[in-house]
Amino acid sequence: MSVTGSFGTGVLVGGEGGAQLTLRSGSEIGFGCGTGVSEGRGSIAVARNDTWIHDNERYGLFTSDSGRIQVRGDTIAENNLWGGMGIRLGGTGLITEQAVLKMNWDHPDPDNRFFAWRSGVHAWMGSILLISGPDPDSGLGPTIEDNTGPGVLVDLNSTLYIHNVTVQDNSDGGVSVLHQSAAEFDEAVTATANTGGDLGCDSESLVYGDLSGVGINNCSGSQQGGGQGP
Repeated sequence: MSVTGSFGTGVLVGGEGGAQLTLRSGSEIGFGCGTGVSEGRGSIAVARNDTWIHDNERYGLFTSDSGRIQVRGDTIAENNLWGGMGIRLGGTGLITEQAVLKMNWDHPDPDNRFFAWRSGVHAWMGSILLISGPDPDSGLGPTIEDNTGPGVLVDLNSTLYIHNVTVQDNSDGGVSVLHQSAAEFDEAVTATANTGGDLGCDSESLVYGDLSGVGINNCSGSQQGGGQGP
């Protein structure tokens, strides 16, 4: 599948009863679409096996209203104006295997209403985000790098589970956990070389687990140890 130059959403998945979409090997969504892949209302979208989602005017991938979106295999989401992935209103996002989210958000205007949300991946308003690679001994796992804003932004009563992931070289922090959100770090998370720090949270949020791979930890409420994976 190749969808480029669409001024609306590149691929829209939805419906009251839920729907399912799988983007298979070699799919391309980009170059001027609004949001590359958008779905919700209990629907499921899966991008896998060398899918390329790039240069969209909004998010590369977006889910809302209890939808579920998965990014796996060698999928790359890059150069999307609002971010690589957005999850809101009880949605679930899964990033796994060797997926890469990089160089997202290039909007020059700090007065733009989405400027504060710029990130590689953003979960907010009661959403769930899972970023997990295979066994750490494999040397493989997702990478979130070179994004403008935080690499991972978890906000407004949302939850993050992160395992065997590299978060690096993002311009405004590696992982940010805000406004009554929680994050569990499992083993083999590497968060380094992010401008402004590699982990941050506010006083309303909680970060816990294995933080040994975090470089600069600006989250005073974080707790080393404890927690169980899903």
